[in-house]
Formats: sequence, C-alpha cells, structure tokens
Amino acid sequence: MLGAWALCAAAGGCASKVGATSRGRGVEAIPLRDAMPGGVRPAALRHVRDPLPALARPGVLGSLAVPVADLPILEQVPVSSAPLRALHLDGGRPKVKGYALRLEDGQEVASGDRALSSLHGCARSVGSRHLRWEGVSDVGWTAAELAFETYEGSSAGCSASAKRASRVRARALVPGVLYAFRTCSGPCSDPRSRQLLHLLGPGARWLTHSAPEVAAQTRVHTGSFSHATLPFGRAESASAAITVDYASLHEFIGRHRQVPDWEDDGQRLLAASRYAQIQLDVVWMSSDAAPSGRAYWMGEGQHVRHFLASHGVEVP
Repeated sequence: MLGAWALCAAAGGCASKVGATSRGRGVEAIPLRDAMPGGVRPAALRHVRDPLPALARPGVLGSLAVPVADLPILEQVPVSSAPLRALHLDGGRPKVKGYALRLEDGQEVASGDRALSSLHGCARSVGSRHLRWEGVSDVGWTAAELAFETYEGSSAGCSASAKRASRVRARALVPGVLYAFRTCSGPCSDPRSRQLLHLLGPGARWLTHSAPEVAAQTRVHTGSFSHATLPFGRAESASAAITVDYASLHEFIGRHRQVPDWEDDGQRLLAASRYAQIQLDVVWMSSDAAPSGRAYWMGEGQHVRHFLASHGVEVP
C-alpha cells in the first residue's frame, strides 16, 4: 500500500477511493492526474466537482534599471548630533517622534509617535549588554529618497545609549516603495571590496534573498519597514524577492505622501490578503567595471496596477 502511494506521489500526488481493490477491500491510491478534469476520472470520483480556480501566478508587470554603483554609502556621523542616540525601552512614549524604530533582531519599538512594544526581557536589574538599533525618519521622506539611521551601543536595564551612529539618505529603486544604499568591506571604489546592498521597503509578508548567512536569512521583516542585505562582488550575482500585502504598502506609502482612506473595515481586511511582489537581480560580470541590476514589479495584472496608481506609484 505504501508503495502505491509512493508511486503516485512521484507522479504528482494522489486522491483516494474506498472499496474493493486487487488486494482486497481497502483504500486505493489514484493519481491526481486521473482525478482532475481532462483525465480518466474513476467512477467513485465522478460526483466530485471540479476544483475551484486558483489565483493566477504573478506575472511581470514592468521593470526598472537599478544603478547599483551610484547608490549612496552609509557613513558614520558624530553621536552627539544623532537623534536616536539614547533610548528608553520600557514601553513608554518614544523620546523622538517621526521615526519607525526597531532593534537589530527585528523587534519594533516605535512608529511615528506611538510606542509599540517594550524590550523583551527589559528589567531594571538586567546588566549591560551590546545592542544595535535602526530607524527610518519621516523627515524629508519622498518618493525619491528617505533617511535611514543605524546605531551601536549598550543597554543597561531599559535604557540604551549609542557609541557609534551612521546615517544615509537611501535612494529609491522603485519610487516610493523600495529604497537602497551600500556598505563596503573596504573603499567602495576598490573593485576588490566586498559590498552589501541594503534594501529598505514595506514590512514584508515574505522575503527571500541570496544572502548565505543564517542571521540574514532569519531576520524579521514585519512591522513598519523591512531591511534586507545582499552581499555581492565582482563575478557574483545577488537576488531578492519581497512579497508585500496591500495593507503594508498602504501604510508604508502613507508615511511620506497622502493616500486614500479605506472605504470600510472590509476593504482594509481584503487588502491584507492581496499581494504584490518586487524582485531584484544584481549581476557583476568579471569583465565589467561596475555591477548592474534590475527590479521587477510582479502581481495579478491590472489589479496591482490600479492599487498602486491610486497610491501614486507608477508601474513602468
């Protein structure tokens, strides 16, 4: 019996019927190709209705060239001038308004002027430990660029103070939706330097990319924004695919421009079950002086185009 299931599983899956078989009464494995429309349907399955039509596989709606070599580089700034150099992580109102702020492990601390959560395990008695945090600023955020800041320091109990701070105005790869910047292991002008392409976008329902490190693969990307890193160098390639629901797109785009209100709660709930996807491919040929890349909008055709257009996002 197990052999029958193994054989039809290899053929694409199985249905079943109960009744007499060549080996006596029991359950007979039936290849799904014989149980589906167009196949030879067994008598026991003739009453089964045809499967409901599934959503179409996302198609490519448009693409944009990505000037990877021209993307800005994250630079260190004086800690004394950094707005998020001190944090209070006990769940109280954040000290600085106008930021989406999260810890390195993906836990979101604040969004705008709202405190979202307290630091996991935060207690006044907890000793000092190393901590990294990062934030996206609402100030000066446009379809073309946004300000991103990252900090490194230590926490004592429910407070944290930075020892290093860095800042960059990330440039849009997909205007209003996906932004990027670079960091390098050495001078970025040196082709021998390993580079990291950093992607900033809406909180993702699903995000996959080519970074081999376990920490990069398991990083949390939900919340007000996602931050993924792709390592690449000469004679290498990198890729990422970001799947975002309409509700997250609505929230993210609404941080920097006027977007239409939801008509009712039903429309809001429906938006959480509809998706668009951005795929990014970067290639650096050994014979080329610089890498090249391309971003692709993917989704359910005109429906995605209509939603994005209503939010001021053009699909090429």
